[in-house]
Formats: sequence, C-alpha cells, structure tokens
Amino acid sequence: MPDLPKPVAEPDLVVGSVLFGMGWGLSGLCPGPSMAVLGFGGWQGIVFLLAMIAGMVATPTIRGRIGRPATA
Repeated sequence: MPDLPKPVAEPDLVVGSVLFGMGWGLSGLCPGPSMAVLGFGGWQGIVFLLAMIAGMVATPTIRGRIGRPATA
C-alpha cells in the first residue's frame, strides 16, 4: 500500500478555498446549480455567471502574485 501524502495547505489552496466559500456564501449558489438557475431566468443567475467568469479571468494574474514578495 502506498504512503499517504503529507497534508500541506499551500497559500494558493487556502486563498482559493476562502474566495470560493465567500462567493458561495454571498450568492447562495455553487457553480453547478448556478447553471440551472440561468434556465429559470432572472438577474441573479446572470450576475453570478458574470462574477464567476470575472473570477476565472482574474485567477491567472492572482495566482502569479501569490508567494512572490511584494515590490514597491
């Protein structure tokens, strides 16, 4: 039986988990069912979809900055 991996919580995992949880808590929707909400119409589903797309677009830039020292 292989050895279990050592539990390590790296900064990008922690930040991503916090942001995911905040988005889920604020909107009341997780990504899967939010697609179903779009089928029912209404502005809430569209706002959530736009916010989710904005997060996906911003992620590469944010991930590139995690773990790097701040520059002045």
